[in-house]
Amino acid sequence: MQGKDLNLEVSEVLQIPKKDYCGGIHSALEVAEHLQEKGFAFQLKDMCPRDMESNMWQAEFVCPDEVTVSEVNEDAARAVCLAAVRAFQIQ
Repeated sequence: MQGKDLNLEVSEVLQIPKKDYCGGIHSALEVAEHLQEKGFAFQLKDMCPRDMESNMWQAEFVCPDEVTVSEVNEDAARAVCLAAVRAFQIQ
């Protein structure tokens, strides 16, 4: 997100308590769970499964109206949060 802290963006857009959602995958998965409760499907995919030197994650949400939103990032938690904000904004 440009010009705004991603954690703040997540809490404002999804209307959930402010927290360090990008600080770790467990917190980011709380965001995914929140969207799943609202009818979104979620998938997190390791884009470099056999490469121990690289990290690249794809977070994907399928909105209730079947629109798919995904983000790719070296940080799994950040990928989840970026995709969650975009998915919630377009639904």
